[in-house]
Amino acid sequence: MFDQSLLSLSSMSRLKADFLLLLTALIWGVAFVAQKNAFAHVGAWTFVAARFSISALLVLPLAWREYGTG
Repeated sequence: MFDQSLLSLSSMSRLKADFLLLLTALIWGVAFVAQKNAFAHVGAWTFVAARFSISALLVLPLAWREYGTG
């Protein structure tokens, strides 16, 4: 089901790991500002529905790739 090479963390360099942590923190911080601004313009349910829809569209190709070859 899972490729063992994906689960191996020993192949990831320290620089790459640090970069990914920095990228995660950057996305997290920008998302907070974006959410704060979005709530000023739309309601909570509209915002949650939009977030869910965007997330589903982004994950859908990965699900097709994983389960579509099956």
